[in-house]
Amino acid sequence: MKKTPSDFERLYKESKLGNPVVIAVEGKGEKGIGSIHDRKFIKVVRKSKHFLHTPPAIGIDQEVFQRTIVDKCDNIFILEMEAKDVYSSSVEYFLKHAIYLNRGFGGQLALPMHLWGRNQGVVKQTKML
Repeated sequence: MKKTPSDFERLYKESKLGNPVVIAVEGKGEKGIGSIHDRKFIKVVRKSKHFLHTPPAIGIDQEVFQRTIVDKCDNIFILEMEAKDVYSSSVEYFLKHAIYLNRGFGGQLALPMHLWGRNQGVVKQTKML
């Protein structure tokens, strides 16, 4: 019996096929922060390094979000490498519920952890802040 790939594995492969999304980093050139494939923004991260602690949230660079993701994507998938978890949100839901943060590295839009779908694909999200 052939094993079907998990959502994590499938999305990870798609992230490699997608068009890179980059930001300019002062003094360092450009840095990839994810990719776009089939109207999905896919970001590969490590929880211990990339998740926000206060408040608990996952952030995306505000400029990239407004310039690229809003027009080219319907859904966001965050692939967490340590636990192999998939966090998901529609772009519309993310934009409606995200909070703005700037911790000295430029503005970020961050969706609190309790509002992400986890390991369930994109579902209609109904939780409110």
